[in-house]
Amino acid sequence: MSEATAEPIGASADVAKAKQPHRLERKWTFWLDNPSKPKQGAAWGSALRKVCTFDTVEEFWCLYDQIFKPSKLPANGDFHLFKAGVEPKWEDPECANGGKWTVTSSGKANLENMWLETLMALIGEQFDEADEICGVVASVRQKRQDKLALWTKTATNEAAQIFKPSKLPANGDFHLFKAGVEPKWEDPECANGGKWTVTSSGKANLENMWLETLMALIGEQFDEADEICGVVASVRQKRQDKLALWTKTATNEAAQMGIGRKWKEIIDVTDKILYSFHDDSKKERSTKGRYSV
Repeated sequence: MSEATAEPIGASADVAKAKQPHRLERKWTFWLDNPSKPKQGAAWGSALRKVCTFDTVEEFWCLYDQIFKPSKLPANGDFHLFKAGVEPKWEDPECANGGKWTVTSSGKANLENMWLETLMALIGEQFDEADEICGVVASVRQKRQDKLALWTKTATNEAAQIFKPSKLPANGDFHLFKAGVEPKWEDPECANGGKWTVTSSGKANLENMWLETLMALIGEQFDEADEICGVVASVRQKRQDKLALWTKTATNEAAQMGIGRKWKEIIDVTDKILYSFHDDSKKERSTKGRYSV
């Protein structure tokens, strides 16, 4: 072999290495449920079909791009991604004692984005409680909202399922904020903002409002979602517990009023709620609301 055509040994090794598939930590299976033409008397789940099991990044992208986008689903169809060996049925031993987190979609594009982000989080092992997760289901519905459901293994394992205000000690707070935003007045995203605040009539009430707000935030149910920083649940020993929805631009009255009205609807509150500026709160411990709905 002439010097001009000789290939360095190191280069061929690099090429071979580059062609190696990127293995995932575990195997996953895609399923399809398409009951568009159900047979009379057919049992639930009879239209469920296992499509393919994979364990590499390359296989995942090939399957996703070619088949498993919610936009390709017919009305009333479901896509499932479950751990290999687990069937997306309540009767499966891995699912029998479990439950599911459900979020509704505001549109097809929103469902597609949430579905893809969830798939990436699952196969990328981004959940600390990954062993508790069975899989995820994307559901397209003709006369109802589309939705996404994350199935988990042990419904009674509350610590793995959620941050619940009932688990907070007195004078403790739980925060859910957008990634990259710290729940502090000094954070650039919060510095010029304010908050809507609602007091709770009891622990159960706080828990319900907190959960409804979390679902609304991650499900992008607010038209002014870009204006929202996050939400805080506060448990107090000698005062009422409360929930506060932090927003970005306090002086944007139109956006704040839209957020306030939507939030009242989500948490099902009839009493008036108030909006205060962070700047006012820094100066006085007790401030009057600038806006109210």
